[in-house]
Parts: sequence; structure tokens; C-alpha cells
Amino acid sequence: MFKSQRDGDADARDRILRAAAEEIAASGWGGVRIRAVAERAGVNVAMPHYYFGSREALLKAATLALLEAEFREPGELLLRARSLQEAVQGMIGWIGRYDPAAPAHRVFGEALLEVVRDEALRVQLGPILAGFRARLTELAASGSLPPGAEPAGAAAVLAATMDGLLLHRVSDPATDLAAAARTLAALLDGRRPAGDGGDTR
Repeated sequence: MFKSQRDGDADARDRILRAAAEEIAASGWGGVRIRAVAERAGVNVAMPHYYFGSREALLKAATLALLEAEFREPGELLLRARSLQEAVQGMIGWIGRYDPAAPAHRVFGEALLEVVRDEALRVQLGPILAGFRARLTELAASGSLPPGAEPAGAAAVLAATMDGLLLHRVSDPATDLAAAARTLAALLDGRRPAGDGGDTR
């Protein structure tokens, strides 16, 4: 069966996006060269410009496409979760399965540095992070929180905690995620973690 022109265009475009993400991970945002992307993708050097118009537009598209694919599972975990506690435990479980060698965390790190200089990229990345916090806020508001905790505040703290645990997992695979999961469960239930003076209730 012959591929249609549209199928061929989609395949070339996807290969360029993957190649650009790999180049970001390997060389950093500022080190990416269109010629290297084209060689990695196996296309003519003019093709990235044809599909994306500029180097900057390509890097943004590649970043967003990779993050969407890489973080689809935790997004689905959040949607399926019936409570904030279940969402947090599911997220920590996903972090434990995450491959420290995956390029997505390097691409994401490069993107976070780039948003300081690029307002358009910040606008594009913002909704991804906001959507994550919004779902956590929704779960927090529908359940119970320790006294004094606010749903939006709990969501922001937990989102930052998940980011930090993922960073530690990538940097040090020996990070004790099980202890982190137990501690977060205790804190969300309004208890002291085990070994810290017992249950306060």
C-alpha cells in the first residue's frame, strides 16, 4: 500500500520533531542547529524550515510535543484519581517507574530556562502546568485537607513537590520514594509521619 502525500508529510514532520527534541536534550536549547536536526531526522536541510518556519518555532513545537507524549500517563492518573491522596500516590508511583535516562526531563529543563527570555514559550508552557495544578486543586477541594490548608495552596505545594521528587529521581535513582509517599500520605491526613511523635489526632 502506498502512503499518501499527507501521510508522508506527517511522518517527516514527526521525525523532525523527535530529532529536534533529541538535539535539545543533547546540545541544549542554544546549541541546536537545523542542519543537525535534519541529519538526525533523515530529511533535507530545508524541510524543518518548510514545516515550522523558523528554528525557534521548531524548538517550541518539539518541546511541547515531547512533553505532551512523555507526561500523558501522569495526566491520565490525575484524571482517574478519586482523591488527592490517590493522585499523589499514583504520581509518586509513576516517578518511581520513570526512566532517568529519558530525554524529556532535559528538554523540560531547557524549556524552563528559555521561558525566562521567551514570553511566547511561557504562554505555551503555562497551560500545561496550570492544568496540572487545576486538577490537584479540584481533588483537594472535593476531599478533606489538614486544618489551615487551602485547595489551591495544597495543589501548588504538591505540584512543586512532584517536580522536586522527579528531579531527585533523575539526579539520584536511590531517592527513597516510598518514604516520601508515606510522609505525604501522613501529612495529607493531618498526621505526623511515623517516627515523629506519633499521630496528632
